Amino acid sequence: MDQGPRQCPYCELRFEYHNEVKDHILREHPDHPGIAAAADIHEMPHV
Repeated sequence: MDQGPRQCPYCELRFEYHNEVKDHILREHPDHPGIAAAADIHEMPHV
């Protein structure tokens, strides 16, 4: 069920989890908060 690395839609950075991409967009691409806010996370919580 692993989908592989997730890439930021605004730069070349790649992340293991959707939550990391969302956090990255909110912090590093503040001009695009709507994309991060609309992200629908379908992952199990990480322990």
